[in-house]
Amino acid sequence: MPELTADRTAVQWTAAGAEGDVLHFRLTRLLGGAWRLQAAVEAAQLDAPGAAQQLAEALDRPLDEAPAFLELGPGPSVRAGGGAVRIGGRDIAFEQAGRRVVLDGVDRRGGAWHAGGPLEPSERLWGTGERFNALDQRGRDVTIWAEDRWLATEGNSYVPIPFLLSSRGYGLLV
Repeated sequence: MPELTADRTAVQWTAAGAEGDVLHFRLTRLLGGAWRLQAAVEAAQLDAPGAAQQLAEALDRPLDEAPAFLELGPGPSVRAGGGAVRIGGRDIAFEQAGRRVVLDGVDRRGGAWHAGGPLEPSERLWGTGERFNALDQRGRDVTIWAEDRWLATEGNSYVPIPFLLSSRGYGLLV
């Protein structure tokens, strides 16, 4: 079990990566049902704002709501505003409104970040930007990388968008 350090708005921990390096994680949830999970190889790369602050800054708008402060729970886990996150090092489970989304083994290998997790049998995954293979990206390794390659039909795109939407009603923005 990882050791969590926390204040009212953020939780941080470290975990060993698959390649033997130390990975640093930071979790914030300051408004609504959106959690922000950051991962970095250097702790200094993690910044302070939560998801709501990032969005408010990008839209040049003030925050209109009070933050939902985080509470540490057993397991280790974090609770805020009716949602919870169970933390097992690189394995992270988000729970809210009867839904559970699991990221198994968030890791950095070969210089790139990787994440995956179990899906419901009928679950579909859409997004990741322009693709030339199929609308449903379930079962595919999707690389979010822009590369201008003439007539490439797999792997690369002109418009990669690091957003994934599940038919179960959750999204993941990387």
